[in-house]
Amino acid sequence: MDLIPSDMIQTIQVNKAVTPDMDADAIGGSVNLVTRTAPQGFRLSATGGSGTNTITGKRIINSFVLVGNRTENQKFGWMIGATINDNDFGSDNIEFEWDDSETDFVKEHDIRTYLVQRVRRSFSVNFDYKINNNNELYLKTLYNWRDDRENRYRLRYTDIEFNDAGVLTAQIRRQTKGGIGNDRNKDRRLEDQRMQNYTFGGNHLLGKLQIDWLTSFASASEEKLNQRNISFRVKDVPVNTKLSDTKFPVITPTNELVLSDYELKEITEENRFAEEKDYNAFLNLKLPITKGSIKFGARLRIKEKSRDNNFFEFEPSSRIFEDFSRLPLTDQTDSNYLAGSQYIAGQYVDPRYLGNLDLSDVTLFESTDVVDEYLEGNYEAEESVYGGYVMTTYNINGQFTILGGVRLESTEILATGNIVNFDDDGAFDSATTTTENNTYTNFLPSIHLKYNVNKNSSLRFAWTNTIARPNYIDIVPFRNITREEDEIKLGNPDLNPTTSMNFDLLGETYFKNIGILSGGVFYKKVDDFIYTSVSKTTDDSLGIGTTGFDAFTPLNGDNASIFGTEIAIQRQLDFLPGFLKNVSIYANYTFIDSNAKGVRNEDGDVRDDIDLPNTAPNMFNASLAYADKKLSFRLSANYSDAYIDEIGGNALEDRYYDEQFFLDFNAGFCNK
Repeated sequence: MDLIPSDMIQTIQVNKAVTPDMDADAIGGSVNLVTRTAPQGFRLSATGGSGTNTITGKRIINSFVLVGNRTENQKFGWMIGATINDNDFGSDNIEFEWDDSETDFVKEHDIRTYLVQRVRRSFSVNFDYKINNNNELYLKTLYNWRDDRENRYRLRYTDIEFNDAGVLTAQIRRQTKGGIGNDRNKDRRLEDQRMQNYTFGGNHLLGKLQIDWLTSFASASEEKLNQRNISFRVKDVPVNTKLSDTKFPVITPTNELVLSDYELKEITEENRFAEEKDYNAFLNLKLPITKGSIKFGARLRIKEKSRDNNFFEFEPSSRIFEDFSRLPLTDQTDSNYLAGSQYIAGQYVDPRYLGNLDLSDVTLFESTDVVDEYLEGNYEAEESVYGGYVMTTYNINGQFTILGGVRLESTEILATGNIVNFDDDGAFDSATTTTENNTYTNFLPSIHLKYNVNKNSSLRFAWTNTIARPNYIDIVPFRNITREEDEIKLGNPDLNPTTSMNFDLLGETYFKNIGILSGGVFYKKVDDFIYTSVSKTTDDSLGIGTTGFDAFTPLNGDNASIFGTEIAIQRQLDFLPGFLKNVSIYANYTFIDSNAKGVRNEDGDVRDDIDLPNTAPNMFNASLAYADKKLSFRLSANYSDAYIDEIGGNALEDRYYDEQFFLDFNAGFCNK
């Protein structure tokens, strides 16, 4: 979503309850982004803007241009659009890992400074041709390219413990993240993301038979080349702690450190590459019948995805790295650090120095391939989905409409991963590849009822069945066996897709002017939801001597239930006198109550009272706007409650996403 600029979007279609002619991979509904099409006549539009980021003090550049036209006979239309956004921003970040002991204690403490330049470019060319009144063709193309250049400075306190003298000590590390020093990376970690989509389709009318079809090819890639890190450390440093505020704990050295006390921990370089290709085709046919229609069609989707990473450590021969203070350094201490001035970043290796190191020179650096950093995550996967459906729409009396049908989707998966072994000393032992496949078929009926109370109000009910397929990495048959730590990580090619039976009841009324009032309730019964299990292996099922190991693997839970209510209003207050008639309001609120069953902890016991991950109990959006012929402004608020993000081996290890609140204000003036 972050790759597609909003300037390239013409319409956003939100379907809360999918119909049989839509893809079934949509438990919570579906969102369809419709790109811009050719205008009805000549159009030239251009915008430009700029701003400043308050953390970095650097500029923002944003521009968009669109040109399009249609021939005099209205048969052929074309549109060309291009946009660029260049944003040089930063973020201040603190992270902590807590230990569960007799008193809560911080095991690890990070102070991080991020400096990021994000450049997004998008280019689109669209055509449509109306052969005659019954036949038309269209071609849509979209190319998106995003560069993220990042420097990160991380101060880490780790190995926090009491020594034999009862003094609390820690290891302190100072790490610089950057990239190679060239015109492309610019001494920063460069994340190059690209996505392209080409769609060719048509709409036809043969007698009473309506036909629409589509073929498309899409590809996406993410490349991170020459991502470098250099880290220095000093051990056994006496530290002070302030842990009373659990959201903002502070750890500081008891005495001031000398930079020359730091020694080199590591120099690393990493390369990452992931690619996905997506082939799509569908055909829909629709025939009118008395008081309705019957529609049927077929769908084909083939996805291919691969990941190929590597990671190297470098041991320098030069003695200059033995003294941190002799290297080019940069001070990242900021009295306006957003998390608080009590967090003092200090000195780090200058990323320009890191970027200009010639790590390929064997006379200067000795390299080591560190397979445990990447090999388990490398994979190839192919997913093929074959679908078909039939549905009918019937209008009983002008007020009551029934839509019913069934969709059938068959899925074939082929995945290749790595089995990686490390010996009792933690050294790499062996690696082999393995391939597994899986197939499953889903029968998905649905019924939609709509009753028009009057011309402005309606009631809707939907019973639908939908699915959510596993993530690729979860179904890859990889194994990562670390005997030194008695730990094993496994993929699960036998995972079932998550299925959901959904019930939705919604009422809505439209105001005579622009506006709507709606409210509803919904219930979802979810089976085979997926979570990462953390457990002890009780037997050597793999035949490789892994009894009693900590095992991390994705599993299907039993079932979950989701109950929710929602209400929304959008209205221009044109019934008010004077300037107030130009005011408009918008607000919506959603409440969700969920419960997940069949989740086992690290001891094998079933856990109770767990919410389904990624279901925020409360969500609220609101805006207040004013617009007349010259002046406009909008104040918008967004709130999302805290929710469980990832299930751990026990309650302490569950990961939560904290509540969020955003407030935005914008204004404009046009003197026509």
